[in-house]
Amino acid sequence: MFEWLQKLGHKVKLEPYLTELSQRPDLLVALETNNVALEFQCSPLTHHKWQERTTGYEKNNIQAIWLFLTPQRYEAINGIRKISIPPLLQKSFMTTSTGLPYLMTYNAKTAHFEYWTNLLHVHGHTFIGKVQKIPIDKQRFPFYLPTCISLEEFQQYWQLYKHACQQFANRRLLHSKQGVQDTFLRSCYELNFSISAMPSYIGIPVKDGTAISLFASEWQTMLLHFSQQLRLEPYELKKHHIQDFLMQSHLEYTGQAVKAVQQYSLILNGIEQDQKLQDICEIVYAQLFAIAAIY
Repeated sequence: MFEWLQKLGHKVKLEPYLTELSQRPDLLVALETNNVALEFQCSPLTHHKWQERTTGYEKNNIQAIWLFLTPQRYEAINGIRKISIPPLLQKSFMTTSTGLPYLMTYNAKTAHFEYWTNLLHVHGHTFIGKVQKIPIDKQRFPFYLPTCISLEEFQQYWQLYKHACQQFANRRLLHSKQGVQDTFLRSCYELNFSISAMPSYIGIPVKDGTAISLFASEWQTMLLHFSQQLRLEPYELKKHHIQDFLMQSHLEYTGQAVKAVQQYSLILNGIEQDQKLQDICEIVYAQLFAIAAIY
């Protein structure tokens, strides 16, 4: 990678010692406007160490880019699919100028950059994403940035996402040991929802949805039940109502979580319940402004 950057005409140093940081990045690239530290991480790294090094760079106006080794189990995959992303790699998400999240890894064996773009959070460490590969001789620096995917591509995401939501509901019905004390199942009962055929407006991906730890199907069903009890539509909920909902549901109350609920409420307001699933997909695509893709 050092030779590649030199061939591109960049001023690059190999493992320079930065006295003010007591750190030694793998590569330090001097650009016209700033310096960039490239950290190629092959071995395991604790979150504390990653945060410490990243903060050190930021305090000294150095942009840090972490290139993690492409996990072996993902070396052969390509295209749109579900992906499990460990917590540390999630911390390394980058964003485009429009706020679209993506992750870039490097496969040293094949000399390919692997982009995990279009990252749509499903639950926990599971995302839906589009995996694409760029050989090093086709890459540029600063690195290529992802762009918005098409509606046709998003429809594949939509199918995978809705399938994951339905799987969650089915598992919950079969394996829950709480019975009527299960808030999700109780909400489904009160709303007259069929677990085997959840309404199409339940399980909608929204911006800031990662702030809520539950499956979208779960918290959105609970939100509708909460709104019904107040005799309000979800879009009529005020901020204090949303706070009450999050607290009653034992969910962390954050500004991001409030935005997620508000975003879902806005989408609901634009959906007529007799619309076809395809129409809802298009509405969600417009609200999310897609996710991302290369080129």
